[in-house]
Amino acid sequence: MIRGTYVLRKNDGTILFHRAYSQEKLDEVLTSGFLVAVSRFSSELGSGEIDSIVMKNLKFVYGAFENIMIIFYVDRDDDDQFVREDIRKVASQFLWQFGDEIKELKASDTSKFKTFVPELDRIVQEEVRVKIVLIGEPKVGKTTIAKIVAKEPVQANYEASQVATIKKAAFDKFEAILWDIPGAGLDGKGWEQLIRGAGVVFVVLDSSLENAVRSKAIVSRISEVAKGAAVFAIANRQDQNEAANPSILERVLGVPTYGLSAVSNTAREDIINIIRESLMISRRGKKKGDAQSALGDEILRLKLEVDTSRREIKEVKDILAVLARKIAQMEKR
Repeated sequence: MIRGTYVLRKNDGTILFHRAYSQEKLDEVLTSGFLVAVSRFSSELGSGEIDSIVMKNLKFVYGAFENIMIIFYVDRDDDDQFVREDIRKVASQFLWQFGDEIKELKASDTSKFKTFVPELDRIVQEEVRVKIVLIGEPKVGKTTIAKIVAKEPVQANYEASQVATIKKAAFDKFEAILWDIPGAGLDGKGWEQLIRGAGVVFVVLDSSLENAVRSKAIVSRISEVAKGAAVFAIANRQDQNEAANPSILERVLGVPTYGLSAVSNTAREDIINIIRESLMISRRGKKKGDAQSALGDEILRLKLEVDTSRREIKEVKDILAVLARKIAQMEKR
């Protein structure tokens, strides 16, 4: 969460503008010391360059732009990538409005900058709402993931979801609307209507190779139905001994795949980081990596990367047989 913003004049450290978004008071000694320090080494930052530093429970993200410094202070665990985007917007708008007046301004005459409050609020408080869909076979952890993100209690005993449920969670500048699609309904087409309009779709796995092979059809169908949605996979249950490496599952599915253990003490933080990275990738139109390898290539890669214990060799042979049949079917078409 963004706690507040400072705008400083570079050459003398004059505070041109300050806006607080939190009722919590800053440590005055800590803050004043930081502002003095950052104004002194501002000349070392190139114009447009942005850096950050963590101090106690806050993170200060700052950047130099022509003759001003823009400083945002946020919660220490926030991803400052989104803050950096806001800093650039604020700098551009502030210089556009007041650029000609800053240089000759007297330190005691900063009242005129109060008119920047509405513009700053527009930039800072612009929240991005995104629909996130969790889909996958039964018993892979979709509901558990949704409840963890929404900070709801998780039941110890498994109960299959009968209808789609919706959870909400806010972090950084996002309001995430999580749709948990029941796994039992994947044989029909009802789920296709539920994923329309999604910004991000996560196919949740139990980290077995068999599950990944079966889920490949879901991935293909999602790409056809939810056009414009970024598709990823979450390989849950990575704490299990038989769990396959996410990189192998990624090659089978053909979409970026993240490992997760939903029973970990850091599960919520891990899930938020996964969502955060996927949103960054989808917003920029990038891929986490080139995961579009052909099925034929997977046979060789699985042989090279899977551990060569006897138990795993048998498992791999079964998967290779499935892949070989799929290749044969594709060649016949």
